Amino acid sequence: AAQAEPNPIRAIGHRLDAEQWEQAAADIVADGRGLLVAGAWRALVRLIHRVPADVIEADPELCILLASCAWSTGDLIEVRQQLRRAAALYRSREDVAGEGRVNLLLVLPLFALGDTSGAKRLLDWCEAELPQTSPLRRLLPYHQLWHGVASGRFEHARDRFESVLDVARSPDADVLFDWMTLVGSGFRGHFLGLPGWSRFYREFDELATSNLRLAHRQPLLVATLAQRAWGQLWRGEVQPAVVTAKQAQTENDKAGGLRGARIDLLQLHGLLAAILGQAADFEARMRELLAEVSECRGYRESWLPTFLLVKARGWWILGRREPMVEACMQAFHSDFSTALPFFEGALHLVMAYAALERGDLAAARSEVSAASAVRELPLPSVYGSVDLIRAYVHLLEGENDRAIEIFTTLLDQVAAEQSLGILVVERKDVVQKLLNAVPVGHPARALADRYKEMLVRAHLPPASIVHEPSGLSSLSRRELQVLDLIAAGASNKRIANELFLSIHTVKRHVANINAKLNSDSRGEAAAMYRRAKG
Repeated sequence: AAQAEPNPIRAIGHRLDAEQWEQAAADIVADGRGLLVAGAWRALVRLIHRVPADVIEADPELCILLASCAWSTGDLIEVRQQLRRAAALYRSREDVAGEGRVNLLLVLPLFALGDTSGAKRLLDWCEAELPQTSPLRRLLPYHQLWHGVASGRFEHARDRFESVLDVARSPDADVLFDWMTLVGSGFRGHFLGLPGWSRFYREFDELATSNLRLAHRQPLLVATLAQRAWGQLWRGEVQPAVVTAKQAQTENDKAGGLRGARIDLLQLHGLLAAILGQAADFEARMRELLAEVSECRGYRESWLPTFLLVKARGWWILGRREPMVEACMQAFHSDFSTALPFFEGALHLVMAYAALERGDLAAARSEVSAASAVRELPLPSVYGSVDLIRAYVHLLEGENDRAIEIFTTLLDQVAAEQSLGILVVERKDVVQKLLNAVPVGHPARALADRYKEMLVRAHLPPASIVHEPSGLSSLSRRELQVLDLIAAGASNKRIANELFLSIHTVKRHVANINAKLNSDSRGEAAAMYRRAKG
């Protein structure tokens, strides 16, 4: 029956029904990776737990599969336990390649648990022990980049950008993308706002979505969409970020509801709600986020204090003093002994918000100075910009020249990084006062005026701008999406990557658009679209 059954889950079920434990275990190992890639990790867990415990504990590959499933549920303690068991089994067999693979799998969970020194020891072991010809060495830059972020050494992380992109561009790219699928992890939005990250995100997105690399890799698809939504927010494209985040959530549901992705998306949805002034939605998202984190063993100890700061920041953006101070005090009195390195700087910055709310400028200045003194600065896209708040404190104290000097330097950074998100993920009135303070005749005044207009657009609620431009009602929703990208100067290849379509399908949409609009070229259709949008 097992041999005749094409469905691997049912085929393995037949083996288990017949109590053919060793053959069932071998089939689970053979098909387990494919089930993970398809997002069928819940079914995989059920199959493995039907195997006797002594069989599981003697098979490192079954332990690895259980660890991958536990990663999907957010149980980092179980992930660590299963991977350590697998590593010990490979070590007892003197299997360096097997032990190296498990050690690399352990690195990200240890980072998430706040054990950066333990993760670094494993990385050092892999660098020293893995053979030079091992394909696993191609994964070292990816993990070294994560180490730089988790330890707060962001310059160290940036030094790995090109190495990671080189792997993603190479014939060995599938080694990296298969690995990311196995661990269900991409680059989270926390990292945006640091110099160089926006360009890295865009390039990695294009490489991940090219050549059908997302096909049949559901966890990687979810991570890539979430990464894209964060990138859109960081560029100040609030409405596209809302759409992409919803798409990522839909795909995550198809993948069985990966816990880490769900937490990341709840955080993103919450920030978007705060930016758009949707207090009730923000509150609901934060309640759900904190509940999710609280249920994850290991994750809650490292991340719950940090997410309390995200909650406080959202209330700051919304201009709601009481819930902002309450969340700030909850974070302050929480156990953050195992929190990630950038927590301390973020806490000082949120305490500065609280001081500003009560009008205590001296305390606000002190907290901003303390945040600046922390080597692991808060990440601007999530926890705010220290320089922006420092400039605002100087402005309130009447030190306009110093405020303008700091703020215009920040505007130059926004322009260089194409990171309008620094100004978007912030309180509108604070940013508006700083933009208005740039005097007429100042070299940055034109830039400040341009950003004022862009921010008005960014903060519009979805219903205000998501509509069919007049004269284009004959186009389908997908054709409008294609036309919007054409108007933005996108090539067919980029449109295909953005919308997960084939080049042939994009060309067909373009032909349909020209036919419906009676236009002679894509340029003419784009011009009609821009005129209709005003």
